[in-house]
Amino acid sequence: MKGPTITTDGDSVPCTGTSVGGAFGNWYRSGNELRVRDATLAFKSIGLGPTMLVLHGGLGIDSSYLHDALSPLATELRVVFYDQRGHGCSTGRQSLATAERDILVEDAEAMRTTLAERVLLFGHSYGGFVALEYALRYPDRVTGLVLCATSASVAHVSGALAAVSTRARSVELDALHAILTSPPSSDSEFSDLWRAIAPLYFKDQAVARASAFDGTRYSAAGYAAGARWLADYDVRSRLDEIEVPVLLLHGTHDWLMPADVAGSELAAALKRPTRVTFHDSGHYPFLEQPDAFVDSIRSWLRSFEITAL
Repeated sequence: MKGPTITTDGDSVPCTGTSVGGAFGNWYRSGNELRVRDATLAFKSIGLGPTMLVLHGGLGIDSSYLHDALSPLATELRVVFYDQRGHGCSTGRQSLATAERDILVEDAEAMRTTLAERVLLFGHSYGGFVALEYALRYPDRVTGLVLCATSASVAHVSGALAAVSTRARSVELDALHAILTSPPSSDSEFSDLWRAIAPLYFKDQAVARASAFDGTRYSAAGYAAGARWLADYDVRSRLDEIEVPVLLLHGTHDWLMPADVAGSELAAALKRPTRVTFHDSGHYPFLEQPDAFVDSIRSWLRSFEITAL
């Protein structure tokens, strides 16, 4: 099914004249690009050791919000960030209008082929959906999964939306209603809506929390594709096929992916789950409790000797 017409900033040179702050600077100007079929994926690798491939969420935002949060793990791992097709510094926006969700799984496999024989996958939110589907399609190519604020389906989301509406401010509710009922027609419109609803995803709803996305490049085409692909996302019946260790990370105050719903469902069905719940966090525990977040991953890596693989 063809998606809506989206006005974008262009596809051939998506990162000219932009930069990402923090420890990465102009990381996408480093020349790390991988051509995959009808797109070019921009990526950055830091550290030495077993490879952890990072799958960002959204959809509609790039990987920049994860960079500083996960970079401390470069002392134990080779951490590889990439912008999924049609997002950030990667090209391929036009392909999103007609592609199916599994194209993201195949892009991850193309990255894996370039990087290592087997990889540890980190997936946040929508990136967790991709990580789970990848592990089911390519079980012999993963050493483990780190799943943050994600779920095995979106069956719970209608209830979650009803719950958040009781505590959201009118400006947030208006933006949430707009983004759910009519896909943004431009990157700038999507940026405005995303920034308006961002405080809802944190325990502390102060608008200042949204500064984590100051370096983000927004993709209305990415958001539209992601929303369309949610209709048939459901891997609940196949979770017991995943043999590798899985670390589940959820925030107590995450209304979208509640720990007691999304997290509990995953933990009950997976064969080798480890759960960590962050009681002072919402959807982004790596931003609200960064030290505890990194420590939990390090502890899990040691317990399963992931770093020795």
